[in-house]
Amino acid sequence: MDFEKVVKEISDLAFAHGIRTVGLYVPGDGEEKRDRFVEACHEGYALAQNRLIEELVKIEDELLDSKNNFKELRRNRNLTAIEQTKSKISLLENKRLILKKLGDSLAWIVLGNELWKIRRFYLGEKPRYLRSTNLESVKRVVDEINKDKMRFALITDLTSCIQVGDIIEINFADKYLKLIEVKEGIMNEKIADILDSFSKTDCDRIPYLFAKQEGLPALKQLIRTVKQDQRMDEVVKVIQTGKGKDLLHNKQLFIPNKYYIEEDYFSEINEMATECKQKGFSIKGIDGCLLVGMFGQEMVHDSPLGFAHSIYHLKHPEAQCLLEATPEIGYEEIDRIMAERYPINDLIQGLGIPSAMPTFLWSVEKELIMDILFRRKVILSYLDFEKMFHLASTFGIKCQWVDKKVEPRYVTKGRDFFSQLGKRPLLTKGEKQLVMGDGTIVKIIFNGVRPASILQIIGESLDSQPKE
Repeated sequence: MDFEKVVKEISDLAFAHGIRTVGLYVPGDGEEKRDRFVEACHEGYALAQNRLIEELVKIEDELLDSKNNFKELRRNRNLTAIEQTKSKISLLENKRLILKKLGDSLAWIVLGNELWKIRRFYLGEKPRYLRSTNLESVKRVVDEINKDKMRFALITDLTSCIQVGDIIEINFADKYLKLIEVKEGIMNEKIADILDSFSKTDCDRIPYLFAKQEGLPALKQLIRTVKQDQRMDEVVKVIQTGKGKDLLHNKQLFIPNKYYIEEDYFSEINEMATECKQKGFSIKGIDGCLLVGMFGQEMVHDSPLGFAHSIYHLKHPEAQCLLEATPEIGYEEIDRIMAERYPINDLIQGLGIPSAMPTFLWSVEKELIMDILFRRKVILSYLDFEKMFHLASTFGIKCQWVDKKVEPRYVTKGRDFFSQLGKRPLLTKGEKQLVMGDGTIVKIIFNGVRPASILQIIGESLDSQPKE
């Protein structure tokens, strides 16, 4: 089956099965219809998950075969075959990313579309191939849970954003979230017995006696099991209480109780799609600091240069457009544009960002989502920081660049959007300060959140921070 048809089929099961089975549920329809709607949605999630497993295993098997073949071709220096295999690997990796984002979509739904929850489950690890996991055992547990239509269990290895536990389960009736690690084999049974004995007696000699009887490898497995259980407990505690440890950065965190509503610019994206059909492209400004460009299939190849051309004239309104006025020397303007090297983001890059909202969940037409994923349309974004700093000032926030070498205490662990710049914005309101991290940029560029909405929330959050 054509890959795009597969993606549409899985997304229909995941996002439309409830409506197609029961009809749209709205508050006031009554508990009976609500429960039937939830059951139908969970059934759709389970059906989508099964298809996702089937397709992901198929793609990953082909990808691994191609990578092994590529190594052999390099040894034999078959240049033509090497280039063909590289292209095939790139295509398969892109398909894998799309399927992983479908899995992420289910995770976002389970976690109430809240990014702060999603980030608690991410450890910065490389996603595993399904064949390398205990997939059959995990699927048996998941299938048993999903017989109860008021519950839904998701295999975490189908996602790129959930890296704690083998299964994440949501129970709509009892309103709880649960993480499950599936263990199999005689040694895991022994470890379970040892941990049970330790919890009852709290005897410090139990691990020593276990290692003496079973050997050092068994002790290491016991330690891994304890660490996995501790990680799962820590994540659930943070989700339930808003307090605990950030596992990725290994620091304490506190999630405020106050709930903020983030405003998006999806209505503008829908308007752009209509204009793009008519003109082949559409460019809009959002909140005076974010420029978004949409380009149709005929302009996909030239879209980065075309978008950079718009940015150039936005930043240099006094400059005459040589491409229009004197096209014979238009190359001079192109040279100037290329020299300024604007940091342009392509929405498709969000496929490789675990914390980015899956495009499948954007509040835009389904046809547009497929066009973006399969490159019939390209959406590019440019965030003008100086104009964003001016916008921040309207919310009482002062912004300045912080050199990471000068202010090492502001450096966050790992690479992010600002690592390529070597600096990051420091936001100050009154006596409170906040260093802008990659999460803010991900929200604006890939989650469709308006810059003004984020800055307003940051301002209110700084106001509500307790004094140190």
